[in-house]
Amino acid sequence: LLDAATALGISRPRLQLDSIRPGSIIITFIILADPNSVSAPSPAALAVNLAAQAADPTSALRQGTVTSIITVTLPPGAEALAAAEAATAATVVTDGDVALWESSCVPKSYTAFDMEICYDCCTYVCEIGAQVPQVGGQDVLPGYRAQTCQGLCLVHCGYSRPIVLGV
Repeated sequence: LLDAATALGISRPRLQLDSIRPGSIIITFIILADPNSVSAPSPAALAVNLAAQAADPTSALRQGTVTSIITVTLPPGAEALAAAEAATAATVVTDGDVALWESSCVPKSYTAFDMEICYDCCTYVCEIGAQVPQVGGQDVLPGYRAQTCQGLCLVHCGYSRPIVLGV
């Protein structure tokens, strides 16, 4: 697994051993997502990369000590998944850009009903959309995305504005 991790440019703990079968030694392992980065290649993209390296005798994988003679079999759908992920790669919202959740979800008025509609739309688009929110110029990590989106959307939809009582 160390040769495979090195060839993919990832840390060894991202490869989890699933099984070893006898015969011509069949090793099955799982490529885990990087929990610390939203821009790291997906497990599907890494699997496709690994298969491509196995077919290339000059690749880093084939230069490894244990993996010099290797055959890689991808699970069904891995190539299609990697292609789909590449087509919808996450975009990062930087200062000056208008985020999709802000441009497509706007309260019609500052009534409780309209602000709730805006908030529901905003959090949905922010949490599952392709744009990655930033805080302090840094990408929000996947585990904090929902919490960050809720805070951003509360402000965007008017929940933080001052309340003016009629006289």
